[in-house]
Amino acid sequence: MVRKIVLLFLVVGMFGMIGLLAWKYQKKSENIAQIKEQIQIAPNIRLKSFDEETFSISDFASGSPLLIIYFNSTCEICKIELNALNERFTEFG
Repeated sequence: MVRKIVLLFLVVGMFGMIGLLAWKYQKKSENIAQIKEQIQIAPNIRLKSFDEETFSISDFASGSPLLIIYFNSTCEICKIELNALNERFTEFG
């Protein structure tokens, strides 16, 4: 009798764990889908170039990937990141 009760608890526990894992997997996939959707939409921000000419992001991001880099010339981490991007510039096409 005790073995049946222990076996029942093990089976219920295993089904519970499988259900929990399935639920977590579904939540994670929903989160990833939401992030992918948000990444696809770039806000139409108006910016100024170095020569004070105004342009919008939609002028450049018409159906193609766009990488915007904002940096501070006195920031050491920004300088390191820009050097790393410069070394791999050809990979971005």
